[in-house]
Amino acid sequence: MANGTVRCWGGNNAGQLGNGTTDQTTPVLVTGLSGVKALAAGGSHTCALLNDGTVKCWGRNSAGQLGDGTTVDKTIPVPVTDLSGVKALAAGGSHTCALLSNGTVKCWGRNSAGQLGDGTTVDQKTPVVVTGLSEVEALSAGSSHTCALLNNGTVKCWGGNGAGQLGNGTTTNSSTPVSVIELQSVGYLTSYAAHNCALVSGTVRCWGRNLFGQLGNGVLGYSTSPVPVLRPYRLWLPAVHKS
Repeated sequence: MANGTVRCWGGNNAGQLGNGTTDQTTPVLVTGLSGVKALAAGGSHTCALLNDGTVKCWGRNSAGQLGDGTTVDKTIPVPVTDLSGVKALAAGGSHTCALLSNGTVKCWGRNSAGQLGDGTTVDQKTPVVVTGLSEVEALSAGSSHTCALLNNGTVKCWGGNGAGQLGNGTTTNSSTPVSVIELQSVGYLTSYAAHNCALVSGTVRCWGRNLFGQLGNGVLGYSTSPVPVLRPYRLWLPAVHKS
């Protein structure tokens, strides 16, 4: 909201609405939260980036996705431990990542597929540095993978890759970032459960799961590298990837 507060609605079984109550069919105010500049919502948790560059999260915390050093669900916002200078957030199914002002990335929470990018598959209750990643402009996250748009217009991804969502030509998980092949001059990046799409010079390319045609290439079946969306209309979007 314009005053820096947040309202949420919907299911609240894990406290993801942040107001300490039950499910809500209309917006309710998140308790004790102000100075918010951006939000990220995961499977059953929510995080807020504050004006001072810190982050608060609330909701399900079974894998440490709230980043407060515990695995206890929280019904109101709690600060993420030892995290400052944050420019942007991305939340996956049960993990969260933050883009820092120096162009590096830290992640926390579920790591069973390597989605934290720290070279392990061990869950983390506080933020850890993504290995070998710098000059990042924007982040996106799926259920169990994460992607980063670099300032040279290329993309790197890490984590689960069973449907080719890392875009490196394989279906092998990676606990460190790998380059998406045949993809350059990316201006915007978005991810969902197990697929990603990138805006490239007014056209769109997607990769990953394609069970319902979500890649838009006219066929079903996943793709381990980016494919053009058929008959794309030229898109004009603001440069929202710049933080």
